[in-house]
Amino acid sequence: MIGPDLAAPAESATRSVVELLSVACLVALVSKRVRMPYTVALVLVGIAVGFFQVLHRVEISKEILLLVFLPPLLFEGTLAMDLKSLRERWLEVLVLALPVTLLSFAATGLVVHEVNGYSWGVALLVAAMLAPTDPVSVLAMFRSLGVPRPVALLVEGESVFNDGIGVVLFLVVLKFLEGGATGPASVIGLFLFEVVGGLVVGGIAAYLIHRLLAQIDDHLIEVVISLALAYGVYLLAEAAHVSGVMAVVAAGLIIGNFAKVHSMSARTRLALTAFWEVSAYIANSLVFLLMGIALQSADLVPLAGRFALTFALMTLARIAIVWAAGSVLAAARRPFPPAWRTVVAWSGLRGSIPIALVLGIDPSGWVGSGHPPRQELLTMVSGVVLLSLVVQGLSIGPLLRRLGILGGEEGQHELETITANRIRASAASRKLDELQETGQVPPGVRLALVKEIEGRETEARLAQESMLVSHPNLASAQTREIRRNLLLAERAAIDLALHHGQIDSLVAEETSRSIDDALLELGESH
Repeated sequence: MIGPDLAAPAESATRSVVELLSVACLVALVSKRVRMPYTVALVLVGIAVGFFQVLHRVEISKEILLLVFLPPLLFEGTLAMDLKSLRERWLEVLVLALPVTLLSFAATGLVVHEVNGYSWGVALLVAAMLAPTDPVSVLAMFRSLGVPRPVALLVEGESVFNDGIGVVLFLVVLKFLEGGATGPASVIGLFLFEVVGGLVVGGIAAYLIHRLLAQIDDHLIEVVISLALAYGVYLLAEAAHVSGVMAVVAAGLIIGNFAKVHSMSARTRLALTAFWEVSAYIANSLVFLLMGIALQSADLVPLAGRFALTFALMTLARIAIVWAAGSVLAAARRPFPPAWRTVVAWSGLRGSIPIALVLGIDPSGWVGSGHPPRQELLTMVSGVVLLSLVVQGLSIGPLLRRLGILGGEEGQHELETITANRIRASAASRKLDELQETGQVPPGVRLALVKEIEGRETEARLAQESMLVSHPNLASAQTREIRRNLLLAERAAIDLALHHGQIDSLVAEETSRSIDDALLELGESH
């Protein structure tokens, strides 16, 4: 039985969560009607709720905030990341996730220091909070508009990894402000130890869970195990004094790319995806509402000029850094056309993770004096995030159309639907042959099923041929994608031949260079 000293706080917390979720549901319904980005609507409603004091103010410690919100936000994002696709653009994603993130972090720190007059420690802390990008709404728009897959992959890949890097930077700088790290060497060493240690802990734990899931065939149990993994690996890494967020990133990648493919049934995969989408949706909703409620509306106007200038300068710095990185990659024969660089740079929206980080800070415990009050830091970070969501989020669509890199031409959705029907028919045919070989299909049943599947495949093939004849641009794009896949297969074959000693390194280098030239030509022509 719960004592009276615990019952009241528990009841209050439950009521607050129910109130917040109810408001989030109403905001979601209204934002769809008025076609406003959901995250922007949440922040505006949260500010209104806080101003009129409709809901109780919720105070949560940094440790609880990070533990409750980071695992679902990070795990859901990495769970959907395809490592096979990522390997095609691994160098570009690596450059965006490390050098670009670190340079943007340094540039933003300089901007915050100069614009707001904060000490270098506080300025770098704000920069670390603003380092993680959150392009969820942008990626959804990419899919609806038909943005080329390589561009979407770059934006998604950068976000997956720089979320972890940004949070680690935040914790390292925060430890420095609290007196736990002194000197550049100590800070850099702590950063590397946190990142590598977190990846190792998360990778090992997720691999063991992957092997365990292979022995289970119950979608409810497997989903619960994934939940225990996401939170458990975070706690385990933190107990080992390494990065819990990097552990969650590693665990999500392994479960999403190995356990989902080799250890789960189709039913479990669907249940897992749906569960984590809902979890991330709830976490995003609560974070943005908590930010709006925590903001003091009276502080927004006096600080508006400062956070607007901060947003403008840090965005310009990111554009310059991404363009410079794109030029280096292009010189290294990695396709990164100018239009791609602009889209990737402008797609770096700030979202829920910076808010979760700033909500939990407490400047009163920092070493030294002259630190800005918590409310000012909250307003600064929240203002930059709000401007990012509004300015970048609402302008990305027109920017894509102006750059002319949209692949979603007339008939694109219909063609993809027809292609999906052909893929379904082919998969059904292969499975039927497999069942036939093991004697599980009666002869009479097999003949009827073969006739049905062949009819579906023929219908889809004829429809596909008709679509490609009537839409030459779609046919050209499909041909280009097929050529790209063939070139990637050729490069993989050359690497394998070199590994087996069938050709020497000089021949492999010359051949790979010609393949890279062909890939570069395909990328730029797109």
